[in-house]
Amino acid sequence: MDTQELVKTFVTAIGTQHWNLCFFRFCEVIGIDPGEDDSGQRLYAFEKFQEFGKLNSALSGLGTDFIVALIDDYISNKNS
Repeated sequence: MDTQELVKTFVTAIGTQHWNLCFFRFCEVIGIDPGEDDSGQRLYAFEKFQEFGKLNSALSGLGTDFIVALIDDYISNKNS
C-alpha cells in the first residue's frame, strides 16, 4: 500500500469511527473504563472521546494531500 492509499484509509477509518461510535463503544474499543457519572474516570474517558473528535476534525481539515506530503517528506529526510 503506498502512502496515498494508507493515509486515505487512515483518515477514512477515523472519520467513519467518529461518525459511528457512541461514547461507551469508543471506550470499549480503545480499552478504557468509561467510569461512573461525575467520576474522575468519566471525565478522563470523555476527554479522550473529545480528543478523538478533534483528531477527526484536524485530519479532515488538513486533507489527505497535505498529510501525504508531510509523511513523504519525513520518510525522505529520515533515510538521508
